[in-house]
Amino acid sequence: MGFLFVGLGVNFDVNKIYKFVMLACGILIIVNVFIGLMLDFKWADMINAILGLILVLFGFNYSSKKKKN
Repeated sequence: MGFLFVGLGVNFDVNKIYKFVMLACGILIIVNVFIGLMLDFKWADMINAILGLILVLFGFNYSSKKKKN
């Protein structure tokens, strides 16, 4: 996806995308916990598990890219 923006002169930073995805996942996990507590939503645990997995994968990828730079 980054190669699409190279010719357009757009400042494309993958680390900013990783940070945004991690922030979005964290916020969604917190919101989902409150919704699960208030409404007894049966899929809250499954959704939080998937969001947590995405958060860990993007966090691991972000930290490994940060160490290389």
